[in-house]
Amino acid sequence: MDEDIFSNTNRAGKKDEYSDMIDEMINSIDQFMVGSQDYDSDNDDDDEDLDENGQPRIAGLGSNSIAQDYLSPSYNMLDDEQFDFNHYKHIKNPTTGELFDSMNDLIDWIIQAEKSTKPRALIGELSTLQSPPLPPHHKQNTTTTATATATTKSFADTLESELKSLPSTVLNTYFEQANDLVHLHSVIKENKNQLSNISSVFDGFIIELSDLIKDMPDNHVASLQISKSLEHRMVSREQISQLVDKIIIPPDLIQNLVSDDVGEEYIKSINELTDRIKNLDYLMSTKAKFMEDIALEIDLLKKKACRSVREFLLRLVISLRRPRTNIQILQHSKLLKYAPLNRFIYINSPSFATEIKNCYIETVSRTFTAYFRNYLTSLTKVFYQITHKTDLVGYVESVKGYFGTSFGKPVSDANKPSAFNLNVPNLPNDIWTSIRGEVVTQAQEKMAVKILHRSDIIRRCFDSPLIIPHTAIKNNKKYPFEQIFRSINILLLDTVCSEYLFDRQWFAKPLVSNVDHNGLVQPIFEKVFAIYYENIGNFVSNTYDCLALLICVRINQLLVQQIRVRQLESITLLSTYFQRVDVILWDKLSDLFKRNIDSLKIAITKDPAPTDARPHIYTRRFSEFYASILEIINCQSDDGIVLPESTLESQNSRVLAWVVALRASYERLLIHFSNFFHDDKTKSMFLINNYDVVLTVLSENNISAQEETHTRFQTLIQEQINIFVEQLLHHYYKHLIGFIKDTEFSISTTENYPINKDQLYSLVNEFSQRWRDILHKIQSDIMTNFSNFNLGSSITKQIITQYLIYYKRFEEIYKKANKQPDINVSIQKPVFVSISTITYEISKSYSSF
Repeated sequence: MDEDIFSNTNRAGKKDEYSDMIDEMINSIDQFMVGSQDYDSDNDDDDEDLDENGQPRIAGLGSNSIAQDYLSPSYNMLDDEQFDFNHYKHIKNPTTGELFDSMNDLIDWIIQAEKSTKPRALIGELSTLQSPPLPPHHKQNTTTTATATATTKSFADTLESELKSLPSTVLNTYFEQANDLVHLHSVIKENKNQLSNISSVFDGFIIELSDLIKDMPDNHVASLQISKSLEHRMVSREQISQLVDKIIIPPDLIQNLVSDDVGEEYIKSINELTDRIKNLDYLMSTKAKFMEDIALEIDLLKKKACRSVREFLLRLVISLRRPRTNIQILQHSKLLKYAPLNRFIYINSPSFATEIKNCYIETVSRTFTAYFRNYLTSLTKVFYQITHKTDLVGYVESVKGYFGTSFGKPVSDANKPSAFNLNVPNLPNDIWTSIRGEVVTQAQEKMAVKILHRSDIIRRCFDSPLIIPHTAIKNNKKYPFEQIFRSINILLLDTVCSEYLFDRQWFAKPLVSNVDHNGLVQPIFEKVFAIYYENIGNFVSNTYDCLALLICVRINQLLVQQIRVRQLESITLLSTYFQRVDVILWDKLSDLFKRNIDSLKIAITKDPAPTDARPHIYTRRFSEFYASILEIINCQSDDGIVLPESTLESQNSRVLAWVVALRASYERLLIHFSNFFHDDKTKSMFLINNYDVVLTVLSENNISAQEETHTRFQTLIQEQINIFVEQLLHHYYKHLIGFIKDTEFSISTTENYPINKDQLYSLVNEFSQRWRDILHKIQSDIMTNFSNFNLGSSITKQIITQYLIYYKRFEEIYKKANKQPDINVSIQKPVFVSISTITYEISKSYSSF
């Protein structure tokens, strides 16, 4: 069993070996054709015929081809010319060991070797596959072995027949493709030749590149020099081009400047000519010949342009002389755009520029002078005069009759506007209309009342509209002087500032700059300022309106501050005007304050004595005047223009000094008038009534209770009230009060002082009979002598308080007397009225207080 297994295994190995032998036989053709043991390696030209494995290639075949793919040429068709034998002459005949003589001998041997040698060798090998003698214990398997041998012979015969037919099949296929292989061989040779030519071309390229590499440093230096030269030429070209553009005068420019049509295009041409003139002045230093020719042409063109500009600007200025011409509108809409022409003519023809300036000054000065003169004249028609010469705090109208001059009661101011009160009825409230179109919160309320509060013009100084005379005359409107003063000065301020700024923009700077930095303001507005000085001086010299002057002083200071805000302090002529006006106003204001103070001093010596305790007319005038002055000096502008602290302190100190002097004169006058009353009670009532009027007016005008004058009069009135209360109670209870004070003094100084009970009981009886009547009389006196209900109520409360205090002290004395023994008492003890009874009666009778 083991031998059978071995036998089968051996057969399988032989089959594998047989397959290898078939493959070796098939590849034998390639072996014999490409053997390399005697290959001539010295043939350098055939290196390209070796494959990647170092083996020679058969012409027309790839290096990786196997024997099965060979298509051998036919023996009858091949000769030495068709197939190069040089590639195969190194192959030897395996039988004889000699080299083949020709390609035909080589092929013939291959065919014979394939037909005879290999099959016989295969048969010999297959015969060895027969089984060896079997051992004795395997004889029973003889039949199986004989069958296997027969199968092997049959397989060998089949294989031999296939092997015999295989070479012929391969060769037939090879012969069929012989022509293609020959063509392929020729193509390869041709490509080889072309590649050789290309190689020679590349060699030439290499030589040329080597030469170029050698020349590159020189070429680089040369290229740098050329680049630098080109750069210099480009810079020179650009500079020359710019030079030409700067000095060459285009035909269009000449045509625009020669024409008389002055417009935006003409201004552009003037600007271009100005640039060329500047460039020419700069380039004249080169002393180039062509510059002289261009300079002559530019000079002629410049003179022509100067003449055209002069004529145009003169016509433009003269056109402002037309009647009812709004100069400021024309200045900004028409003249301002020709400012470059003014600068051009000043630079190139100063005499023409001076001529235009003088013509402009004459024209505008004449127009403004006429305009402001007419405006001031028209405003006199809408002026509302509030005060007169007699409007003084201490003035009393005197009446002349047949029997000489007599002084009557002061005339009431109810029928005409008060010179001492800021509220003026039936005057327009135009100041509450905003020129900026803003909504004024108090406008409707103020305009509905139809009462002009004069100090409001300070608050509305810069936002309210100016007075238009013909509109005011048409609507029958009148205005106090402070509104006229504000209107004319704001108009002057705006006009001067506008003209100053326009002149600096329209004329060349040297024409409007001089030592005092006023520009053209002084020659243009010199006559206007003279008219203003005359008008303001005439009004101030003839006015007696102290409040109007004080308001004008504040407005004047606001206008000066407005100049600082606009940063136009350089217009010294305008600042000088306002300073001079300020001096005029202060001088007159000082004079009017002195007149009012002197009027009170004169009233002490000349005025008649008062006939009753009612407030004097001087008190009403003084209190309103004082409240108005305080309101004016504390009023501020709504436009945020705040006066410097130094200015406010200086103004307020001057005004307050005058007010203090006026107050002192008024107090002396009241004391003087009160001395005409013979009894102290009436004297006190007179002072109380006058002091109360002062405090009431100050309170109505929102003067602070901590203000100096308010505090002082509050002290004075309280002193007089205390005196009046004592005098009133002393008038009705003279004996009672005297008994209380004497008895209290005696008790305090003498121990166990015996109280006079007869006198005590007599006073008790008298008090119990009269106390109700006396309370009603006190109430009647208060209502009669004090018209101010609040004042009467206050005095009544103080009287009742003091009345009860005295009666409480009297009750204490009564209680002490009851504790003492009755010695020599002639009067029967009366019934003492209790305090509760008195307070009950007071609560009924004085409920209104």
